[in-house]
Amino acid sequence: MNILFSGNSKVFDGILTCMLSILKRTKVKDAFNFYVMTMDVSHIKPEYTAISVEDIKALENETAETEKSFAEAEADSSKIGDSVDKANGEINSLYIRQSGYR
Repeated sequence: MNILFSGNSKVFDGILTCMLSILKRTKVKDAFNFYVMTMDVSHIKPEYTAISVEDIKALENETAETEKSFAEAEADSSKIGDSVDKANGEINSLYIRQSGYR
């Protein structure tokens, strides 16, 4: 399943919340592919900056932790809930960063 997020640094918290909700609540058989498109347009307004590399790494780390928790839950069948069966534990991440457009 491909999911595209777009926005500037102000939407980071919303992207993280949405990703976690999707990963924890959605039952699918396909892997997740998350895409983030962002752009620095601070020439329009100073706070319109791109999502930072650090924030993208935080999203990647959170995705990896969530994937790890799915794998651990599958190993211990007593912990498996009906929302854990996701793409056989396969969650893919791909982030695209675009900046500097003027």
